[in-house]
Amino acid sequence: MRLAVASVDHPVSALANFGDLLAAQDGTAAVSLFDVSTPSALRLCGQGAPAGCLWFDLNRAAGALNSGLWLALDDFGLTFVPATAPPLSP
Repeated sequence: MRLAVASVDHPVSALANFGDLLAAQDGTAAVSLFDVSTPSALRLCGQGAPAGCLWFDLNRAAGALNSGLWLALDDFGLTFVPATAPPLSP
């Protein structure tokens, strides 16, 4: 059953869920972050990629909606993809 649809720039090659944060990796080594706290309305809340031609494995990542996503780059350390906070309700 489909609850929501989100547009991305490139085909997604991997997905990983970190609580209310969904990470979508594409074939260009970029990642898009989505707020899934309301599953019927996915909200893009961050995008990023490692510098240069480094690759990462979402299975070795750590993150949360309120703190963003940390990606392990093997011998090259870590890179961080920030997540923006959801808009405040009036």
